[in-house]
Amino acid sequence: MLPQEDYSISSPDNAQWEDDVFSEGKTGFPHSFSNVMNKKNDMIRSTPYGNELLLQFAKSLIENEKPGNSGYTDFLAISFSSPDFIGHAYGPNSFEMEDTYIRMDRQLAELINILDKNVGKDNYILFLTADHAVSETVKYLDQLNIPAARLDLKSVGDSLKIFSRSKFGTSDLIKNFSNLQIYLDSDILNDKHLNKSEVEDDFADYLRTEFPMIEKVFVRHNIQNLTPDRVPINYILNGFNPQRSGDIEFELKPNILPGRYASGTTHGASYPYDTHVPLIFYGWNVPAKNINTPVYTVDIAATICNMIGIDEPTGCIGIPILNK
Repeated sequence: MLPQEDYSISSPDNAQWEDDVFSEGKTGFPHSFSNVMNKKNDMIRSTPYGNELLLQFAKSLIENEKPGNSGYTDFLAISFSSPDFIGHAYGPNSFEMEDTYIRMDRQLAELINILDKNVGKDNYILFLTADHAVSETVKYLDQLNIPAARLDLKSVGDSLKIFSRSKFGTSDLIKNFSNLQIYLDSDILNDKHLNKSEVEDDFADYLRTEFPMIEKVFVRHNIQNLTPDRVPINYILNGFNPQRSGDIEFELKPNILPGRYASGTTHGASYPYDTHVPLIFYGWNVPAKNINTPVYTVDIAATICNMIGIDEPTGCIGIPILNK
């Protein structure tokens, strides 16, 4: 634990909405591995020391593999994933999350010093971002009198099977229900001579009617021929993969989290609390300035490619936000 004065903006500690990750009988900060010694290696990812181990690995790679010294551009991707596990367990305003980012700030400073020493201060571009943010925990929002709830997805799945059996004569029409997506069984659709688009619409209408916590429902036949845009008006469209995505997809209303668990939190919605992430560029040819117009993570590839003078990846929908 760092000096107490370093922790100044966190929500109440040892809160009822936090997970007891380390089987301590409490959730108050700081924590101990004493009760999970037999699986402490797995638990490291739920502490800032997961990031520290990755930093030391990156340091060793930079010192020994010497990226940037071959005459060609090298790309090194580092995923500091501890904040993800910690955020899920304790929420974004916890002591644990604050501690993680205080330490991560110092870890990033060390990484920059390593790059300056081994690659050269003017010989690299560093960008920092995240793949998502995270929602507040439901009970924390309740405490603030902000409407919030959880939707039990098992109940949704059971209800969908009952509807499928009643409407189409079999619950096996639903091949899989996961990640707020329904996958239909094409063989059963063919055997029963069902029109797939009409079946998708039937399931979508049922979801809209029976589950008021659902905000939007999308069906494959309406979005499969649309083109994603840099400005993500429809996040489900931007994430739609014709080979892997479901036939019916839905999104919950703000501050409605999927799952039955009383503690912890998650992410995956299109609302700002889940999508607003940092985007920082630093290093070679990066001017010191703030950009206050909206930018998106899809702009990263376009920006880096533009700066080093190579073609953008196939399918890139971003735009360069910095000049050469």
